[in-house]
Amino acid sequence: STLFPYTTLFRSKDEALRNKYNFDEACEAITSFLAEFVESSTRVPPEAWDGVVDNFKKSKSPAQQKVRMDCIAEQHVFFFIGKKQEVEEVTKELEGIIVVIDKKLKREASKIECTVKISYTRLQFLKHLEFAQELESRHEEVEVTILLEKEKLQIRGPPETVHKVQAAIWEAVAKMKDVKLNMSLNALALLKSAPCQVFMRDTFTASNLPAMIAFDERNENVLVVGTESDVAEKAHDLVKIKIVEECVDLDEDQVQLEKSRKWHQLKEEITEKRILTLSFDRGNKKICLVGLKEDVSVAVKAVKRFLAENTIVSTVVTLPKGCRRFLVKYREPELRQIQEDLKEHSTRIKSLADEGKQGLVVSGTTCGVDKAKELIQDLASKVQIQKMPVSKPGMRKMLDGSKGKKLLGMLENENNCVVEYFLPNKGDEKEVKEEKKAEKKKESLCDLLTPDGRKIL
Repeated sequence: STLFPYTTLFRSKDEALRNKYNFDEACEAITSFLAEFVESSTRVPPEAWDGVVDNFKKSKSPAQQKVRMDCIAEQHVFFFIGKKQEVEEVTKELEGIIVVIDKKLKREASKIECTVKISYTRLQFLKHLEFAQELESRHEEVEVTILLEKEKLQIRGPPETVHKVQAAIWEAVAKMKDVKLNMSLNALALLKSAPCQVFMRDTFTASNLPAMIAFDERNENVLVVGTESDVAEKAHDLVKIKIVEECVDLDEDQVQLEKSRKWHQLKEEITEKRILTLSFDRGNKKICLVGLKEDVSVAVKAVKRFLAENTIVSTVVTLPKGCRRFLVKYREPELRQIQEDLKEHSTRIKSLADEGKQGLVVSGTTCGVDKAKELIQDLASKVQIQKMPVSKPGMRKMLDGSKGKKLLGMLENENNCVVEYFLPNKGDEKEVKEEKKAEKKKESLCDLLTPDGRKIL
């Protein structure tokens, strides 16, 4: 009656009379069909409602498809309407799910939590070994979580299982051994890089060594940790064999190659696709190479070849007397620009502040030095030089004293020039004498006679 509240048969009177037998038979068939339908309801424990609904809908059994189902969440009730046999099947299926969910909830409610404190490095190792996943696969209904930053391992599960898992953890930790790696800072930095960690992990695996390189962030130590003492020692020795360091000594001028474009290009080419680092140690004048033994061997040859091809040479650009001081005092920006333009060749113009030097010292690659020398000489050729002999009595002594030097300094500043006073050397002395003889030839001799008969020349 609930399923079919109104059932009406329309037949003409004549036809009903003629086929009364058929009509009665049809009514019996309909009544019999309706009698097969039943209505049923099943109540679900409130705490199990969500789980039961999700699991029941996911099952999608054939019987469910032939039954009308209504879920009333407020009352935690399932209503079924359909043929008796199919309703009974669906009801039985639902009750089975309720039993499973209820049992699961009670089991979940009985679980306890336990926390195990473990050092950072050992906890790192347990995570590396995927120890938590292994414990979960060995023990049902247990959850193991590694909290690395908090240095603890959390266990949740049934009491009897939690105790078994806890014992397994302490047993594994007790067997562990760590060995400190005493290596240079460059080597330790390389070990921290992702490519090197992957390589060492694969190397340990290939050597059947359950070990890893762990980093103690608080003590800044690098350790090799193994499941046993023997494993840790072997893994430690393997790291020492695989990772090596070699240094190439530099002279003072080669240190500046660090800033050159060629060096950066070489560094990129060498380190690409290699587990290798190159660094300049400016204080100790060395290039330090750290990496896999075979990579370091190749890199050292490349670096030495690079240094040979870019050898720093030094030369003195000799300039006329006073020209160097003029260039340093009034043309220093041009000199600095020459140095900057030839930076690619590691060119440096030195001794700019050394008053005792007559020439400029230029260093750099052979190509850079040759270009710098040419440009400096071209700049010096534009400097006008004039010599002025000092012949007046007392002038030489005055110019050589403090008053004379002060006077010459004032002249320099007022006229943007350089005045150099110097005593002639042997070569210049001959030139001065010749100049004096020429001047004497030009002199005319006059004489006159005084009234008292004296002759004045």
